[in-house]
Amino acid sequence: MAPCPAVILVRHGCTALDAKGCLSGRINVGLDATGRDEAAALGSDLAVSRMAGIVTSPMKCAIETADAVAALHPGVRVEEDARLLERDCGQWAGRPRAELLAAYPDEDSAPDVEPRAAFDERVFRAFASAAERAIVAESVVVLVTHDAVIRTILTTVIGLQPKGGWRQQTGCWSRVERASEGGWVATVVDCKPTTRPFTIAP
Repeated sequence: MAPCPAVILVRHGCTALDAKGCLSGRINVGLDATGRDEAAALGSDLAVSRMAGIVTSPMKCAIETADAVAALHPGVRVEEDARLLERDCGQWAGRPRAELLAAYPDEDSAPDVEPRAAFDERVFRAFASAAERAIVAESVVVLVTHDAVIRTILTTVIGLQPKGGWRQQTGCWSRVERASEGGWVATVVDCKPTTRPFTIAP
């Protein structure tokens, strides 16, 4: 029986902006000490037998996380894909998320934020490319990216409807598998090496 194609969605490790509850947008920060520990732990946690590739957002925090995962998987190349960039939040970058939410209901309502339709479209295309690659290789493709990107894949593409929504922890991973009847299903969501995963019942 052929292995089940899967896409693993990894949120990068913690940064100084994450630790302060700030929106990062396109501010190109690297991992902080906590983030480096999280990235190293992710490498061990994702010791899958077959990995077709690791694709990362071009942001420093994502690249550093992807490199930490790749370090424990010799021969697996890290590739960059700009479609995995965090949502552009313009003037709100570097400012506390609470500040935006005090003025507007959500990011979609705030001025100078990347339009939802455009954001969803590029994220969908990034996931579709990874999904096709996983199917062809009958293996796993790892995407290292950001909170908003992962949430969009899980809700808009996969169709999860979490009560009250959720934010992805830094240094966490989720697994999406190809269903036997077609389509994709989430089997693990928001798992950290140091915490118990939220597993989706089949």
